[in-house]
Amino acid sequence: MSFSSVDFTSILIFSAVLILTLIYSKFRLLRISVLVIILFILFQPTFVLLEKKGKPNLAILIDNSKSMIFNQRLEKAKKFYRENLQLIQKYFEADFYQFSDKYTLIRKSDLAQVKADGNSTDILNTLNEIGANDKYDAIFIFSDGIDSFSQDIRKLKLKKPVITVCPKEEPIKDISIVEIKTSDFAFKNVPSEVTIVFYSIGFEGKEVNIYIKKGKEIVLSKKKILDGSYQEISFEITSAKVGTETYTAEIEPLLGETVTTNNRKNFAIETIREKIRILYICGQPSPEYYFLRYFLKSNPSIELVSFVILRNPEDIAVVPEEKLSLIPFPAREIFLKDLFDYDILILENFNYSRFYLTQDYLANVERFVREKGGGFLMIAGDNAFGKGAYFGTAIEKILPVIMDNPDEPFEEGLFTPVVVNKNHPLSFPDKDIYPLDGCQHLRPKPNTNVIAVHPTLKLEQKNAVVLACMEYGKGRTVALGTNTTWKWLLSPAYEGKSDLIYKNFWENIIYWLSSAERTKSLRISMLQKIYAVGDEIKIKIILLDDKLRNQKPVLRVVDPYSRIKKIENLTKTTDGWFATYIPEIEGKYTFRANISNLEDQKIISVENKILNEEFDLKINENLLRQIAVSTGGLFFFSDEFSIDEIIKTVKKKEIPVVSKQIQIYLSPGIYFLILFMLILEWTLRRIKGLI
Repeated sequence: MSFSSVDFTSILIFSAVLILTLIYSKFRLLRISVLVIILFILFQPTFVLLEKKGKPNLAILIDNSKSMIFNQRLEKAKKFYRENLQLIQKYFEADFYQFSDKYTLIRKSDLAQVKADGNSTDILNTLNEIGANDKYDAIFIFSDGIDSFSQDIRKLKLKKPVITVCPKEEPIKDISIVEIKTSDFAFKNVPSEVTIVFYSIGFEGKEVNIYIKKGKEIVLSKKKILDGSYQEISFEITSAKVGTETYTAEIEPLLGETVTTNNRKNFAIETIREKIRILYICGQPSPEYYFLRYFLKSNPSIELVSFVILRNPEDIAVVPEEKLSLIPFPAREIFLKDLFDYDILILENFNYSRFYLTQDYLANVERFVREKGGGFLMIAGDNAFGKGAYFGTAIEKILPVIMDNPDEPFEEGLFTPVVVNKNHPLSFPDKDIYPLDGCQHLRPKPNTNVIAVHPTLKLEQKNAVVLACMEYGKGRTVALGTNTTWKWLLSPAYEGKSDLIYKNFWENIIYWLSSAERTKSLRISMLQKIYAVGDEIKIKIILLDDKLRNQKPVLRVVDPYSRIKKIENLTKTTDGWFATYIPEIEGKYTFRANISNLEDQKIISVENKILNEEFDLKINENLLRQIAVSTGGLFFFSDEFSIDEIIKTVKKKEIPVVSKQIQIYLSPGIYFLILFMLILEWTLRRIKGLI
């Protein structure tokens, strides 16, 4: 019989009722009997039936973490159980578990299907939790001893023996890449540091080659002397291509290395332009040049160099050349020397022949587009396209249109362009917009993207091209058959809508030509690495717009419980701001920065501990021995297994165990007894005339 404890208040109330009963009740014995039964119920009496145990119970565990893949450790574990389970079950009752960082009860028949897919191993905690079950007299575990969480044997709280078994292997020789540390984005043509963290064992003093590859091409290489521990090596990668590129860090395998699949790791870097560099040459002053130049200069992500021709070579000067304030047009420097430093070349109403430029100059423009991946835009005018003598030149190859003849007129008159390709990035709204004035006689080339056409001007039964584009080699080109888009800025009747159309129109052209997404003025930059609880996370807030650098951003973090916290430790740097944060729990963290209605965010994952299932592959025999010794158990290599030793260690015990529990206080009979006694008291009182 067992009883539960009763709180002091209940005892106090019971005592008070008992005293009052003794003082005032005429039927004290009956009333006291009822109170005693109630007190009995308050102690919740339970009748326990015990029985004797037979065979000792074992919990049999098999490690299914990823490290068990190497050297076929899991297959060796399955083979061990196939060969010995029948003998074990002759002397023991057994339950079966697979475990890594968590454990699962499985059937004996499931052992053959166990897969090594656990990302980490928590041996000590698994033993504590399974061992807390009073059912088991001992635990039997097959593992390689690689524990991702703790190897502090003091954390093992078991009072029952653990039999540990592991495969016997030759010493591991291995080099493995643990992680790659690099910024999540870099600027075009600006070096970005990449740090490779790697681990080695069995090759102390050996020299190894370490590579950074893009595809099969070796981009960078260094040598390193191995010291049998965790080491780092850094490279500087400079990308001339905008966009996300995937690289591979690779350590050349050494002779005798046990595993080579962990010698390589992929990583990605997003390369952005710090500035889109544009060279803009205009043949003569015009409203289009004035407004477009102002628009490009005001964009913080664009660096503009522009030339407008105010005096052509054939213009007569009445003073000596050296007396003129206007500098000569530096054609040679631009077309033969500096051109490849730019991302986009814009020619508006520019006749190259007036400056005695040879075909070599124009061939360099074709190379700029085809080989370097540059963007080229030609804007209409009396000296553009065919009227600018570009027939038969290299420029004709790269334009998406068939040019007009020199004697064809520049079509005057207002018109509203008709967009014929609404799904292209260069598309723009063609309804309720201010009309343009004047259009070049341009015809579409086969297989080019025509975006917009003149609504009425027909050339060879086709509408004249207003806007067309094409890809050529590595680059892109655009032909604009009008030079009056500036009119969209001067149309008050459209209540600012045309102003937005103008801005979007030219931004689309610039970003498409440069093969770049719109460059964010605000960016959060963090290392691409494995973060662990307690790490100091370094956060950079990069401001690409100089106008923003005197304003302090707001930085917040959302932790795995969706709690939002403002990060206050912001300090100013040359290109923005810097802060640090230390995560206290594992899970997903979102960092958000805000300034002047701009926002950027980065999401990182924090783990409880940096895991080593794929790089630290040496069997931890020492941990398995410590577990066995500290619990009074046994350690075996799989080929030295002895059932006799286990039988001696886990003896057959005649231990009483609970087979059944009867909760007396819940029995209906006891409540009927109380009711009967209360009715009896009432009846006696009635007979005696007390009620």
